Amino acid sequence: MVMLMLTLPWSAMSSNNLADRDDDSRATPKAWGASGSNDTGWISLDAIGADPANGTLAYADLFMDFAPGALLDNLTFEISVDGSDGYWANEPQITLMDTQSPILDWRDYGDLGRQDSFSENSPEVVGGVLDTWLQPNSVSDASWLLPSGVTISDLVIDALRPADPRVSFSTQDVTIHDSATNPLDGRLYVLLDDDLLHLDNQASKQIIDIELGVQGRSLAIDADGNRLLIGTADGKVLSRSLVDSSVQTDLMATDDDTAIVRAVAIDDYGTLWAITDCLLHHMTVSQSSWTSTQLCTSDVLEVPTDLLIFSDKIYVATAENGIRVIDYNTISDSTGISVSIDTYTHWNTGNYLTSNSIMQLEKLNSNLLIATIGGGVNRYDMVADTWLATWSTNNWLSSNVVRGLALTEDWLHILAGSTVHAYDTGALLFRSQRQVTDMGLLNTGRTIIAWPSLGFRSPTSGLMMVSDGSGMLARQAGEILDGTMVLVSSPASSQMEVVAHIDDGEQGEIWIGGSSIIDRFDEADQSHRLRQ
Repeated sequence: MVMLMLTLPWSAMSSNNLADRDDDSRATPKAWGASGSNDTGWISLDAIGADPANGTLAYADLFMDFAPGALLDNLTFEISVDGSDGYWANEPQITLMDTQSPILDWRDYGDLGRQDSFSENSPEVVGGVLDTWLQPNSVSDASWLLPSGVTISDLVIDALRPADPRVSFSTQDVTIHDSATNPLDGRLYVLLDDDLLHLDNQASKQIIDIELGVQGRSLAIDADGNRLLIGTADGKVLSRSLVDSSVQTDLMATDDDTAIVRAVAIDDYGTLWAITDCLLHHMTVSQSSWTSTQLCTSDVLEVPTDLLIFSDKIYVATAENGIRVIDYNTISDSTGISVSIDTYTHWNTGNYLTSNSIMQLEKLNSNLLIATIGGGVNRYDMVADTWLATWSTNNWLSSNVVRGLALTEDWLHILAGSTVHAYDTGALLFRSQRQVTDMGLLNTGRTIIAWPSLGFRSPTSGLMMVSDGSGMLARQAGEILDGTMVLVSSPASSQMEVVAHIDDGEQGEIWIGGSSIIDRFDEADQSHRLRQ
């Protein structure tokens, strides 16, 4: 959108009275007097009709009617833009139609009225985005091309703070507690030890933000409220904005700061659910405090591992006591919204399950998939209320020790023992399997997480990633390997017998020999590179 103003004095004039002008910011035919001048004021032009697919430009026309026989002199033509108020144009061209005389040609200069991207400067600036790091305390790879005489009234910088992987010179053993994907921009949240990592698959440095010391143990997405929910090791439920990652008011703080919030969830009514050892907590949208319900029916402590809600049923997985199935009702009346717990059902090896040790729950269409330690994957149709054949070593799996499930577009990946199985959810077939050691990892797989394709920060195709506890994650899309991602960089062996500095033509590498493994530490990117 561009604003124009024309000032047109007339010669041989005896009156300066003009007919009333419409106030719709458009030039319209006038009934002219014998003399006078015409000041159109600012006229807004909306260029429309652009089609980037075939290169069609957007156009806007301005027609001015003059009195017959009028002589024009002292024509003043002004253009006003204000990007902060929405008045700008992308590479505009202004031409007099009759003579095709160019007045303004802004091609190759970007937007007139605003600049929201840097000039290309590969490889640091691609697509107008600066994607690099400080060298060491500043960077001078980004610039704008501005015309002379321009006044910048507002300058807003949207910057992430990318980080290198945590580096240690001793062997690290890291734990990934949980992960979740931002539905707005596709970034992946990962709870690594006590820190919350933000990952961007499209950035050169994929760790784009770190919130230290949150002590998170579980994650959930509240899409309607644009919130990331974080259950912590000290009995809290934290909230972060999905839009700008800002810290919001804590949602829960238990009296016991040693109570671990092992899972959090939100149901279709907006009710928040959280679970600690033996206790299920909930808070509806009309309540300001939490209600707790006892789950344990004996003196035996039940440690929850996962929580899934489907159709007014809550499925609570435990580490050693099978699954608790809880029916509940949501009631709305003049006092607000409340929840009543109706019935409890206990699934274990005495009735339906092949193992009481549950690692994870996952919903695939209407099927509840139950990953167990020692019993494969139990399957239950939550709509038909029927049990399906178990996936185990008797049919498809290489091991009955199932560490987790990762569901992305068209694929379900199962980490069974040291093998990743790829299941085609469209064809309902197991397609292939791959050893974790063939994916760039040295140790046994511990954790598997999903990164679906949901936004511009996510991968173009859904990924699953496997961790062996070293800080390196192996990536796979469908059946295709996609390299590795390093979240923590440390040597693979704590036994260091020989150390040498190798000149690689850059800043050098430190080679460390220990046991049967040679580690390389690249001083340029400050990370360990494994070499066997």
